[in-house]
Amino acid sequence: MTPDPARGSMEAIMTLSFLDHFRSRTAPPVQVPVFDGLAQVRAYWEALRRPGILPARAALDPRGLGNVLDKVFLAERIGPG
Repeated sequence: MTPDPARGSMEAIMTLSFLDHFRSRTAPPVQVPVFDGLAQVRAYWEALRRPGILPARAALDPRGLGNVLDKVFLAERIGPG
């Protein structure tokens, strides 16, 4: 790229051609960890919920997730926001 005389000969013109080096690379495939109990968790959740309504916290019974209990957690929102 050449300097623009209208802008002044001392202005540095930056080229982005160095990015071409990175554009030609592709990211290596990512191995997604598999959670064997996902089907069980999904089935349990689907059995509890009703259309448009989340299950009440009291409806969650840890025994329903017995085989995967060591791999799941329950998050609860406290307060507005």
